[in-house]
Amino acid sequence: MSLENKLVRINGKAVVISDLQPSYYFNIHGFKELLNDLRKEFEKDGASALIILGDIIENMDMFYQQRFITADLKRQHAFVRYLIDKLIEVTKPKLIIFASGNHDIARGGEDIGLLLSEVYRLKGHNVYYTDEWLLLVTPAKTYLLMHKLTSSWGSNFVGLTPLIRSGAYRFTRWLAKNYVIEKDGLKYGLLIDEVIIGHIHKPAKRYDAVGITVLGGWNRWKYYDGEPSTCLIINPNGSEKTLQYSPVLNLQENETEMYRWVEEVFNKYLKQVIRPTTKIEEIKQNNNNGNNHDDKPRDESGDLDENPFRNFVRKQYEKYAKNDIEESFRELPWRIEKNSEKPKIVFSARNEIPLIVLQQALSKFGIETVLDEDRFKLELKEEGIIKLLQTDIDEKIKRRILFELGKLGVLSRNTK
Repeated sequence: MSLENKLVRINGKAVVISDLQPSYYFNIHGFKELLNDLRKEFEKDGASALIILGDIIENMDMFYQQRFITADLKRQHAFVRYLIDKLIEVTKPKLIIFASGNHDIARGGEDIGLLLSEVYRLKGHNVYYTDEWLLLVTPAKTYLLMHKLTSSWGSNFVGLTPLIRSGAYRFTRWLAKNYVIEKDGLKYGLLIDEVIIGHIHKPAKRYDAVGITVLGGWNRWKYYDGEPSTCLIINPNGSEKTLQYSPVLNLQENETEMYRWVEEVFNKYLKQVIRPTTKIEEIKQNNNNGNNHDDKPRDESGDLDENPFRNFVRKQYEKYAKNDIEESFRELPWRIEKNSEKPKIVFSARNEIPLIVLQQALSKFGIETVLDEDRFKLELKEEGIIKLLQTDIDEKIKRRILFELGKLGVLSRNTK
């Protein structure tokens, strides 16, 4: 078995970063600190390789909730190129490596990693692309790099799981068995010194049968708020240096600052794009720039809508959240209990509908819940029940809730 097309040999330092995914919860200050540190690190000599290890964008097709916290793909594309340009500027790499992650494949099959590889190749850079994994060979060690290794189930809570560790062991043993080097009449299996992955966002390092390094992601959404973002520098002597940056802003501050930054970068990007004038635009230019009638988007109150895309996404998010709530009531086991005469709705988990989805959907309507991860239960207390009954969910579900409350004799004035 030949793996020559998977081998990348370098003699100098390599910089590895994963899971940029620039949502509005991107670790802004951490990335700016990273650029300063990398500029100092490579002030004299540039890196041999800059490795972008997958999940370059935040793919809104995967989870609809991400539409609420993510710029549209045009802005993401412009911003990602800005981030990569900055990384190239401070590291001065001889080679840029793009490895695709699970977020990088669009619904139509377009691979953002492959697209960016072509963009930077046309800009004159030496580029290597892989859709799965690669072997990085340095003078001292051989590394297996891939974005995702086996199933990541449970990693959002515990990080590096036994399943991922055993997967690293099995994969390296498979390589040793199937890739044989013959020298002086002897056969040697390929030896992997360390496995480097991203995907799970929670940084970790562990030495079992094979060393494993997990890179911290730069998107703070959901389970990852508070987790540090990391970047790995691989030295030719086999040592490694991890640059680590904890977030300093709360999510609301981060969203506000990131929104401004994305718009600033996007507007600069647009100035570099030459776009032909369409017939409609020509007509508008001849019609007082289209001001003879007001065709600007407006919100529900009739005021000018400054961000129609974002407001559209908010409405869609509410629609999807409502659907999730209704589906949960239909598909999940639930019951009403009372504690000190106060009612609560208790949901039990099923594999098809994770309770976290229901919790997120309810939170969209300002309804707080208590998730018991040990017992796989979600509790909705009296205040939440009142708010839920005031939403526009299916009337049949409301009547069912009121019926169950009546059976227990715990209907309060607020819930009637």
